[in-house]
Amino acid sequence: MNDFGVNDQVEKPGLGVAHVVQVLAEQGWQFEERLGRGGFGEVYRARVNNVLRAVRISFDPVAEQSAVKEKQIIEDLAQLQLITHPRLVSLISYHLVLGYLVTVWELADEPVRDLARLLHSYRQQNQPGIPRDKLIRYIWHLAEAIDFLNGRGLYHRDIKPENCLLFQGEVKLADFGLTRFASLSQTRLSTGPSGTVGYAPPEAWEGKIHRTCDLYALAVMYAYLATGRHPFGAGEPNSSPVAVIERQRRGEWDLRGLSRSDAALVELALQPDPQRRFPKGARAWVRELDQGQEEPREHSPAANAPERKNPHLVVKPGQSLAEAVDRVPEGGVILLEPGTYRLSQPLRITKALTIEGTDSQTTTIACDAERVVFAYEGGGRFRLVKLTVIHSGNQPANIIEANSGIIELEDCIFRGAVWSEEKKLGGNGLWLHGVVRATVRNCRCIGNAVHGIHVSEYAQTVLDSNICEENRGNGISYFDNAGGTAQNNTCRNNGCHGIEVCDKAQPVLEGNNCEGNGTNGICYR
Repeated sequence: MNDFGVNDQVEKPGLGVAHVVQVLAEQGWQFEERLGRGGFGEVYRARVNNVLRAVRISFDPVAEQSAVKEKQIIEDLAQLQLITHPRLVSLISYHLVLGYLVTVWELADEPVRDLARLLHSYRQQNQPGIPRDKLIRYIWHLAEAIDFLNGRGLYHRDIKPENCLLFQGEVKLADFGLTRFASLSQTRLSTGPSGTVGYAPPEAWEGKIHRTCDLYALAVMYAYLATGRHPFGAGEPNSSPVAVIERQRRGEWDLRGLSRSDAALVELALQPDPQRRFPKGARAWVRELDQGQEEPREHSPAANAPERKNPHLVVKPGQSLAEAVDRVPEGGVILLEPGTYRLSQPLRITKALTIEGTDSQTTTIACDAERVVFAYEGGGRFRLVKLTVIHSGNQPANIIEANSGIIELEDCIFRGAVWSEEKKLGGNGLWLHGVVRATVRNCRCIGNAVHGIHVSEYAQTVLDSNICEENRGNGISYFDNAGGTAQNNTCRNNGCHGIEVCDKAQPVLEGNNCEGNGTNGICYR
C-alpha cells in the first residue's frame, strides 16, 4: 500500500473526494472520466502507471473511524488482494490518501460495462431481455466465481447486474469484499452491509448469512435479465424497499416470461426458507438450467463448449488443419475425426475458436518445427478439447503458448516440448503468460524438457485436476506476478519441484498431490 505521504492531512475532514483526485493527479494519475457511484464511493476511469484502470474513492475518510478500524480495513484489503480467480475482477492496488480509501481495479469494457447496461441496450432494441443463450453463458461465468468463493467459506453478498462486469465478452464479478466497507460511507437506502434490496435473500436483513445467499441473488438476476422484469418488483416506481422484502419473505415472485423449466429452477433457488433452496451450488444450478432449455441451441453455454452435432467444420486426417483455422468463422468450431494431424509450421491463432477431438487417445496434433506447436495471440476465447498435442522433432519448442485472451483446455495431453540451452527457447508443455486468463482442467503434461505448466507475467489461471509428470523441471511453476488457483492437481516424478512459486506470484494452492519429485513437493522462493 502507498499512502503518497499525505496521511498527515487526515484531520481535515472537509477535503472531500475532489481533493483526493487532485492529490492523485499530482502524483501522475490521469483521471479521464467519472463513471458513477455506488454504496462504497465514487468510481473513475483513470490512467495509473500508464494503464487504464477503474479507481474507486470512498465517500468518507476511513481513518475517522478509528486507528483500529483503519488497521482492520488495510488487513482485509491485503487478504482480498490474495483472492484471485479469472471470474473475479482483480484488485490491483489500494491506498490511503488524505484518509480516504482508494482502490484500483481492472477496467471493464466500454461503453457497455456491466450486465445492467447490456440489458438496457437490448431493451432499446425492443427485446424483453438478454438472449437466453448469451445470458446462460454469462450466468455460468458468475456461477464459477460464486462456487470458488463459497467453497472457501466466503460470500459476496451483493450480487446484482451492476456488479457483473464485461471483459471481452466474458463476465467477472466485481466488488467482492467491499460490502463490508459500505457502512463506512453514505449509502443509498437500497444498499447496506447485507446487500441490495431485491437481490439479497430475506434472512440477510436479519443479519444472517446462509450458504445459498449468493445463489439466491444469481437466480433473481437471471430472471430479471431474461425478462426485463424484476421478480419482486425492485426498482419499480410504486414499490418500496419494505414491500420488496415482504414479498421475498412470502415467496411472492413474478416469473412471467420464463419458460416452465426455467421458472421451476428459479423458484427452487428463491425459496424464503434457506433449507428448501437448491442445495448443490451455483454451477450445478446453471447446468440444470441449461439442460432444461426448451428450444435447441447451437451451443451449450453451461459447459462452455459447442455441441458436437453442429460443428462449423469437420476435418479428417490428411486435410489441412491450418486451412480449417483460416476458413472457420470467428468463434467457430473445428471438429477433428480420429487420427493424426501433422503441422509443417507452428499454428498461430488470432481469432476465437474451438478445436475439439474425438478423445485424447485417438486424436493427435503433431509438429516438429521450432518454437511452438500452438500459439494463441487473440483477444477472445480459444479452446482445445479432447486432444493430444505433441512436439515430434528435435527443434526447441513449447507445446502451447498464450499471452492474451481467454484460454480453456480440457481433457488434453501435452508432451514432448524441447529445450535449447543455446537459444534459451522452448521446453514447456503449457506456457501461459502476458495477460492471459486460462482454465486448464483434466489435462496431462508429460515428458516435457522444462515445466509441465509454466505461468508467468500477469497471467491468471485456474488449474484443476491436471496431471503433470516426468517433466525435467517443475510440474507447475509460477513466476513474476502470476496468480490464480491450483487445486486437486497431481505433480509427480518431475525433475525439480512438484509446484514452484517464485517472485511476486500469489496463486492459491489447495488439495494438490505432489510426491516423488526430484527436489520438493511444493517450493516457495
